Amino acid sequence: MIAPLSTLAPGPLERLAELPVVGVLFVGPTWLVGLKLAGVIVGLWIVIVLLRALAGGSERRLARDARRLVAEGRYEQAGDFHVIHGNLQAAIHMFEQAGAWAKAARVAETLGQDARARQFRERAAGGGPSSRGAPSPARPAPAAAPAAPPHASSRAPAADDRPAPPHAPAGTATPAAPPPPPPGGPP
Repeated sequence: MIAPLSTLAPGPLERLAELPVVGVLFVGPTWLVGLKLAGVIVGLWIVIVLLRALAGGSERRLARDARRLVAEGRYEQAGDFHVIHGNLQAAIHMFEQAGAWAKAARVAETLGQDARARQFRERAAGGGPSSRGAPSPARPAPAAAPAAPPHASSRAPAADDRPAPPHAPAGTATPAAPPPPPPGGPP
C-alpha cells in the first residue's frame, strides 16, 4: 500500500517552500509544478549541450577514418565515404585516384559539372586512361628505373681473389679448398 503524501518526509522542494522569501514569490501549490518543469528544461538543455560537444568528436572520427582509407590506398572506398558524408568534391578526387571513372562521372553530374562528367564517362568507355587503377592526369605513374649494370661485388669471387687470412704475410692469397674425397673412400 502506498502511503499518503502527507505522511512522507518533506523533500527539498517542500523545504524550499517553507522559506519566507519563496512563500512570497510563489503563492499556491502550482509553483511546485513550475519549479519541476524548470528543472526538466534545464536538464534537457544540459543534455543538448553535451550532445553537441560530442558531435564535434564524431566529425574528427569521420575525418580520421577517411585519412586511414587514403593511407591504405583504398581511394574508391574513401570516395564512397566522402559521398556518404556529403563532401562531393573530395569524392571526385578520390574516384579519380582510384580510376573509378563512372562513379566520378555520377558525382560530377550531381554537382552540375557536366563537362567534367563527360570526360569521366569517356574515360570509363575507353576514350582515355580507363583501366581501373590507371593514374589520373594529376598524378602520372613513375617511370621505370633503368637496369643497373652488374656490380663487381655481385659476382662470386674466384679462388685467387680471396683475401689473405690475418696471420698470412701481405701479398699472399688463400689457397683454394681441397677437392672433396671420392665417393668410394680415400685413395
